[in-house]
Amino acid sequence: MKKVVLRLGLTLILACLLALATVPYWVSAVGIPSELKVFPGMELQLDLNPPFRIQDQTGLEVTGLFDTENLGTSVYRVNLFGWLPLTEVVVDVVPLVRVFPGGQSIGVLLSSDGLMIADLGVVLDATGVERFPARDAGIKPGDVLLSIEGHPLRRPEQVSQLINALAEEKKVLELVVRRNDHTLRLEIEPVLSGPLGQQMATYLLGIYLEDPAAGVGTMSFYDRESGRFGALGHTVTDSRGRPLTIAKGSIVEATIDGIRYGSRGTPGEKVGFFHGEQDAMGIIDSNTSFGIFGSLAELPQSAFAEPVPVAFAHQVRLGPAEIYTVLQGNRIERFAVEIIKVVNQTRPGEKGMIVEVTDERLLRETGGIIQGMSGSPILQNGMLVGAITHVFVNNPTKGYGSFAEWMVYEAGLGQVQEIPAKQSVSREGFFLHVEKDFNAAVLRAVQTTLRRGVETKMEKRTLVLGVIGSDVHAVGNKILEISFKEAGFTVVNLGVLVSQKEFVEAAVETNADAIMVSSLYGHGEIDVRGLREALIEAGIGDILLYIGGYLVVGSQDWSEVETKFRQLGFDRVYPPSTLPEDFIPTLKGDLGM
Repeated sequence: MKKVVLRLGLTLILACLLALATVPYWVSAVGIPSELKVFPGMELQLDLNPPFRIQDQTGLEVTGLFDTENLGTSVYRVNLFGWLPLTEVVVDVVPLVRVFPGGQSIGVLLSSDGLMIADLGVVLDATGVERFPARDAGIKPGDVLLSIEGHPLRRPEQVSQLINALAEEKKVLELVVRRNDHTLRLEIEPVLSGPLGQQMATYLLGIYLEDPAAGVGTMSFYDRESGRFGALGHTVTDSRGRPLTIAKGSIVEATIDGIRYGSRGTPGEKVGFFHGEQDAMGIIDSNTSFGIFGSLAELPQSAFAEPVPVAFAHQVRLGPAEIYTVLQGNRIERFAVEIIKVVNQTRPGEKGMIVEVTDERLLRETGGIIQGMSGSPILQNGMLVGAITHVFVNNPTKGYGSFAEWMVYEAGLGQVQEIPAKQSVSREGFFLHVEKDFNAAVLRAVQTTLRRGVETKMEKRTLVLGVIGSDVHAVGNKILEISFKEAGFTVVNLGVLVSQKEFVEAAVETNADAIMVSSLYGHGEIDVRGLREALIEAGIGDILLYIGGYLVVGSQDWSEVETKFRQLGFDRVYPPSTLPEDFIPTLKGDLGM
């Protein structure tokens, strides 16, 4: 009898523990949010059926609408059967924010004058000795190079021309750089490098420069009262995908005079030109994961007579919406889209929604979402709900969007209330941790199962191909694409000037089986450092990774080069003389084909 009672007791205890451990799943299944933001006077009601009940902070049951008359934060408890606490709902009543939607094409300048130094590098002199002229001169990444020997700089190609013209006569050159708000005069000794391939020996400083024109994008919104603006919807990165610190950048008016049509594996783009720097529309003071933000010098022409409300993330719904962008000249046009997925976000996060283009004219003229549309405002039911951020490389009719709520907060608009500390510490601490670990384990299992299923059922594999970094060698890239397609692969060719971030995103979006990296200008080691780690962080750390080309500067023993790149995470490393037919059989073997 005692054993039966003991078993029953243990069973009840285990059942209670299981029930408590699955609380987060009950909450998710019922659709109970952890936090809601509303405007003053906005109707808010949670439709919960018994046995779920909601109580306010005084213990009174809420059976109708929440109190949203006054600004501030209130905490409500959700109970099971009226006594078992499940979770809490935080309701923030915040001021209504109205902005003018954008849609204007803009050019982004990283610096109003000079050239930004993205990184420092090594220079091999004529004897093969490694030299670090920029580092030894006291230059740091992030500095803005203003002039060389009194010659002001506007374009990256000026630097090489000036150095090689001046270094023949002067051993030491004077550089003027800006670091934060300070102007520094530094002396540097250019190094005569050894010849590389067919290139002649040249004088180098050991610096990597960013083009001051970061590209064409779209303004997302602006506030007429404060002059604050937001644009792009994503961070501005350097050629290796790292976020840039923009100290004195600006946006200028851009005119679109052509469209490169987008297709599967080859994103399209807007072709345009910038107006002069003297016509700056505004100054950039922030470069974040939600875009660039700053203050306008002059208000742009708007497609709207009045500002529109900014929707909260939880107000965005699946269904029809519209985007505003420029396809020709400076004329802002409206196009139909469909929001096909909304991510439940109660805290700022990228890629809050997936948008599909449904407008027949936009599909006909662009193929869908193209480069240069980043930042195009998304409106739904008369409210600004988000901005276009990225295109699906393998399906340009679809792309990601960020919620407008997070963007206006980044711009310094609206009032973000402090959320009081929650009382159910054990649930939020322990059970939330259990939930995350469980989700991660399930996700890994599903990914493994899917990958195995693909490997057993499909012989045609997907390769992501591209030339990394600031390299613009395009001929070999096209040869590889043709060779891989003839060998039966599906190829997603990113082209030249590809960043690490673009390789990772393309591999995730296309469920690729391998990434093929080319580098032909000698700086591959710098460009690929951290790529494997980025793939691991994205959840595809086991993807096959190949690299080939002129990977280092100067003549080095190939076995040492191969070892170096294998340590960087590459599965196969090939010298520049390798032909496609030499390694495609190996690739098929590695993929189990």
